[in-house]
Amino acid sequence: MLCVRILPRLARLIAVSIVFALQCGLAVAGAGIDRLVTFGTSLSDSGNAFVFLSDPANQGCGVPLSVPPYDTLDDLVVPDGPYARGGHHFTDGATWVEGLANHLGLQGNARPALRAAPASQASNYAVGGARAVSYPCRFNLPEQLAAYLAAHPQTAANTLVVIEMGGNDVRDALVAAALGGNPAPYIQNALASLANTVAALYASGARKFLLVNVPDLAKAPSVRMLAQQVPAASAAATQLSLAFDAGLANVVQYAQGLGGTDVRVLDLFALLDEVIASPGSYGFTNTTDPCVTPNVPPFRCARPGQYVFWDGVHPTSAMHAIVAQRAITVISAP
Repeated sequence: MLCVRILPRLARLIAVSIVFALQCGLAVAGAGIDRLVTFGTSLSDSGNAFVFLSDPANQGCGVPLSVPPYDTLDDLVVPDGPYARGGHHFTDGATWVEGLANHLGLQGNARPALRAAPASQASNYAVGGARAVSYPCRFNLPEQLAAYLAAHPQTAANTLVVIEMGGNDVRDALVAAALGGNPAPYIQNALASLANTVAALYASGARKFLLVNVPDLAKAPSVRMLAQQVPAASAAATQLSLAFDAGLANVVQYAQGLGGTDVRVLDLFALLDEVIASPGSYGFTNTTDPCVTPNVPPFRCARPGQYVFWDGVHPTSAMHAIVAQRAITVISAP
């Protein structure tokens, strides 16, 4: 009889303890974060490229929407506009930033800022194709920063600023190298722009930063295809990715030295290597091919969730979910 009386009380105590632990865990994950601001490329774009490319002033810069049979994708299965499938993203569903925002309870902040009214919560300025420096027909990092500061001259210290930028700059460097040019300025100029962006945001009041490095571009299907024609492309892509990430580490140190900052790094290079080394652990069966198959019905793979890559360069929404979880882990660390 004694056990009968005690066990319900013990069960309630355990239940309360579990709830308390979960609440504490959530509090740590989003500790002090009440707004999410994102600058980036197609990897973080939640619909801005669709808005940008739909503007008559930008006619000729790309297709507003990529639709089956996906014949507007280039020979390396890379699009110049977002997909109708998945909601104007450069993948088949939600991006990692949207997953992070959902976890933080800041879903409104992940909406495309270029489509929103000025007074809305939307503060995702990432646009597909963006570079860290000026580039024709794209809404690049300088433009993204200017648009944000025009709407928000002051940044609250509890704002988490995500800067995911550099993948397209590294691709430009790879093209330059393939054509016999010097790739170094592309990397150097991109890193200088990132440092200037951090400085401007810090001056506006930003103190929390999540900087995202670039994955090994040699792992992308587009570079794998290119390497079949230019064997040196694979090694060059890896070297340039590493060079950018090494430089980004210096930007991180600079940001940390500004005083009062909390700077985290989302290491996509390491994460992609982990996934490709053990795909089954993450639910993948294909790490090399794009799911999209232009001009070949049914124009995409049957099970996108088992593919790492949606097209020649962009991950599937399944891979985005893994990136989101890693980002949550990074910002949750002490």
